[in-house]
Amino acid sequence: MKLAIVATLSALCASFTDALVLRQTPGQRLPSGNSIRLLPLGDSITWGTDSTDESGYRGGLLSELSGNIVDFIGNASQRRGNIPDPDNAGWPGYTIAQIGEAADNASTSVFAPQPNVVTLHAGTNDMIYIFQDYAGAPDRLEALINKITANVPNTLVLVAKIIHASDPDVDARIQTYNSGIDAAVQRAQQGGKFKVRVVDQSAIDDLGDGVHPTDAGYATMATNWYNAIYDADVAGLISPA
Repeated sequence: MKLAIVATLSALCASFTDALVLRQTPGQRLPSGNSIRLLPLGDSITWGTDSTDESGYRGGLLSELSGNIVDFIGNASQRRGNIPDPDNAGWPGYTIAQIGEAADNASTSVFAPQPNVVTLHAGTNDMIYIFQDYAGAPDRLEALINKITANVPNTLVLVAKIIHASDPDVDARIQTYNSGIDAAVQRAQQGGKFKVRVVDQSAIDDLGDGVHPTDAGYATMATNWYNAIYDADVAGLISPA
C-alpha cells in the first residue's frame, strides 16, 4: 500500500513538473491544440502607448503563443505595432463604458469574428478623469463583461486587475477599483459565465510616463496573459476557434 501511494505521488509530481515545464516554455503548443483567435480589448495600454515597437503587451504575447495558430483580431482602424499581427481593440483615452460602446458598435463590432479568447484591461481612464463615478467602476466593468459574454458566450474572458499609476491619488483609486474586480467576476461566474477569469496585472509598476508600462512592464503583462491562457486551456476553457 505504501509503495502504491509513493508511486502515485511520484506520478502526480512528475505530471505537475511536466506542466510547469510546458507553462514556463513559451512557444510550445497549448495542450488542447486549439487555435487562438484573440481579441486584445481595452484602452491605450492595449493599443501599446510608449512601447518601443508600439504593440504594448501584444508583441510579447504573440511571441509566447508562437507555437500555436494565433490570430489577433480587432478594429481595422486600430491596427498598431511593428509585429506580424497588429490587430487590436485598444482605444486610447477611453473609459470602460466607452470601450463597451466602441466594441459593440454596429459598423465596427470587434465581436463579429467570434474570438475564443479576450484579454481585457480597462478602467485606467475611469480612475484618472475627474468627475468620474470612481466607486461605480466595478459595476461598469461588470456591464462590459456581460456585453462581451452576450456577444460571444463561449469565449474565455480574461479580466485584468489593472496596473499601477505613479500619481498617488490615481493609484489609490486603482487599488480600490481592483479590489472590486474579484466580486464583479464572481457575480459573472455565479450567473453561469464560467469562462470569465481574473488575471492580476496589479503588481506591474514599471512605468514610463506614470501611466503606461515600459517595455519591461509590457513584457510582464504578456507573460501574465500567457500563463492565464495556458491554465485556462488546461482547464478546458478554450473552445475551438
